[in-house]
Amino acid sequence: MAHATLSLLGLYKYDNTVLDGLQLPSEMEPDRETIKDNLLLETAELEIIYPDPDLMKAAITAWSRKELHVWEELYATTQYEYNPIWNKDGTYKEIHTETRDLTETRDLQESRNLAGSSLEGVTGNSNTKDYVFGYNSSQAAQSEEHTTTTGGSDNITTTSTGTVDNDGTVKDQGTIKHEIEHIEQGNIGVTSTQSMIREQREVVMLNMMNVIIESFRQRFCLLVY
Repeated sequence: MAHATLSLLGLYKYDNTVLDGLQLPSEMEPDRETIKDNLLLETAELEIIYPDPDLMKAAITAWSRKELHVWEELYATTQYEYNPIWNKDGTYKEIHTETRDLTETRDLQESRNLAGSSLEGVTGNSNTKDYVFGYNSSQAAQSEEHTTTTGGSDNITTTSTGTVDNDGTVKDQGTIKHEIEHIEQGNIGVTSTQSMIREQREVVMLNMMNVIIESFRQRFCLLVY
């Protein structure tokens, strides 16, 4: 005996708030109406297990809240930035550490005994003339002339004696750390470029809307045609 069936689309026409409790990743909120439209169309030929609108609405809210974390993680994988034909893209560090603990003791002594001398002399002449005026003349007349001769020398002796000590301890202690970062990128040959392209096509085919719709079908629809 045939019996009447009710699809999600039929229930939505009766109560268009039945999908209001659907939880979605925040990044997919702008696509909410697109997801709802496709969900209604792709389940239009399938009977739902809860024909009561209030029960169905509560069930959808609880189910989507449970699946939300999975959808968020799956969505995040579609946003990774990478080169699809590289199978190595990473860095590693080399760290070298050198510890120094060196001590040098100095005990040096230098004796000085230096002497030197120099001779400095000065020689020269100077002339002095005296003039007088006559009682009846305005012109001066020389009366006397004196010549003076100077000369002599200075002998200077310099002596530097003594002892210079250079004693002490020099220490070189501490740790020196060297870090070298290496970047490795590209295809290292374990997988062909063509194989990675085929795998990338599979990644591209992951559509989060299809994931949500298929999960709804499995949970709420009687998959009997």
